[in-house]
Amino acid sequence: MDNITLQIPQPLENMNLPNPELLTYYSDLEKRIIWLEEEVTECTLEFVRKIIEWNREDEMNGLEPKDRKPIKIFFFSPGGDLDVNYALIDTIRLSKTPVYGINIGRCCSAAAYIYLSCHHRYMMSHSYFVFHQGSSQLSGNYNE
Repeated sequence: MDNITLQIPQPLENMNLPNPELLTYYSDLEKRIIWLEEEVTECTLEFVRKIIEWNREDEMNGLEPKDRKPIKIFFFSPGGDLDVNYALIDTIRLSKTPVYGINIGRCCSAAAYIYLSCHHRYMMSHSYFVFHQGSSQLSGNYNE
């Protein structure tokens, strides 16, 4: 029997399958599901963009708030950046599309305040919240 050589076109030979977590992320976005499961950072501003985008989409389709597909934010976050916190809080408050907050575990600091801004709030039985006064940090030497 002859040896058969299979040649894969060069642009395809280095092609990888997408990361399963990335597939889940985009699948959830189609369902208007956001996971706030890490520290609140400037990367979290992507959620602000998505909420604004979904509101524009609903507005363009002439949907009344009661007829809109809700946005669901699942929380499991230690908190984080206060400026991003306020941007997300203000966006949620201004959203005509209902925003549901669901605490599935920990919801601390900035994340807890974001959770409180949601139009509807739910939590699992072992979920918890941490609220605290602000904190700051300075570094450098005496001359600086």
